[in-house]
Amino acid sequence: VLPKTGYLDKLDVERDRGITIKAQPCTMFIRPPGSTDTYMLNLIDCPGHADFSYEVSRSLSVCESAVLLVDVNQGIQAQTMSNFHLAMEKDVHILPTLSKLDRVVQKSDIEEAEDEMEQSFGVFKSEILHTAAKKLLGVETLLENIITRCPSPAEPTEKDLNAIVFDAWPEENVVRCFVRVKTGALREGHKIRLHHSSELCTVQEVGIMFPDPVRTTHLRDGHVGYALLPKEVIQTPGLIGESLVDAQSSSEKSITRLFRPSKPVVFAGFYPDGDSTSSALERALNKLLTNDPSVSMEKTTCTALGNGFQLGFLGVLHMKVFQERLSAEFDEEVLVTPASIDYRAQLSDGREVTVNRRDWETYRGKITTFLQPVTNATVVCDE
Repeated sequence: VLPKTGYLDKLDVERDRGITIKAQPCTMFIRPPGSTDTYMLNLIDCPGHADFSYEVSRSLSVCESAVLLVDVNQGIQAQTMSNFHLAMEKDVHILPTLSKLDRVVQKSDIEEAEDEMEQSFGVFKSEILHTAAKKLLGVETLLENIITRCPSPAEPTEKDLNAIVFDAWPEENVVRCFVRVKTGALREGHKIRLHHSSELCTVQEVGIMFPDPVRTTHLRDGHVGYALLPKEVIQTPGLIGESLVDAQSSSEKSITRLFRPSKPVVFAGFYPDGDSTSSALERALNKLLTNDPSVSMEKTTCTALGNGFQLGFLGVLHMKVFQERLSAEFDEEVLVTPASIDYRAQLSDGREVTVNRRDWETYRGKITTFLQPVTNATVVCDE
């Protein structure tokens, strides 16, 4: 019996808030009605909130297709368009889908939503699928359409191993890395090298998420699963985005990182509270940053609060969730300064600098002009 809340929402904070925060992979085996063939589908369930867009970006980088869900009652949101353009940029096939049809009051609501999707996404109404997941309506049709309309992984042109790490979860003695195998095969006992950092290690276990971990003999090209690596790899900078290759393969081979670094927009100071120390907090932060690389961190000192860390986030909700995870997963209670943003300013000597709350004293009396932020935006509104 599955829980009433999302089964793939495994974090306490996700269940408490009722939202998806971390992307979670899941492998399914589907045999369509009337077919003798069984298909393996690798799903990565992604959050919808803008503050967790880096989870979506990384997931799209290792996928061929994306099911783009639009709530029939809320219509297309700003984040929906952002994810649509991100998928187009990465050349990901899109399967437009209307969700929560069990909550529709009038049939005209469906027609309006379809019109909006047709205009915004450039799709035909006949391509739009209808679902009501809680009532299990349209789910089988959606899965069948994934099989018939979405492209399969391309046949590899080489046999050498290349597995992309798109997420990592530190555990007691290992790090569980979620990987997409692009070429070759990954096996237990495999001696590998982290291509970009040149670190060598041995794979302790491989498997798939079904939806809980299931050990397998190997993962091959096109598969999405996990690899257990020694806990020492947690110290590897940029573990998420690494490419796992054979230990004997040439280090001169060019492999491009798939993930672009995120750009934090909200900053706050985190300081140990209660019996905690800055060193204990730093250890917890390093583990959590392995799982959430969108957060930036640098050491800082406050006269009143002592040694701490200046963290950067993708939004205020992101910051609050990060603080809750520190408490729930690492038992670290922290004092958090009010959220702030960076400013661009021109100084009296002609220089242009980035100024945050900690720099006010440094530039006091030297700032002549503050610069207004400018953005390229798509505005979606009713007629």
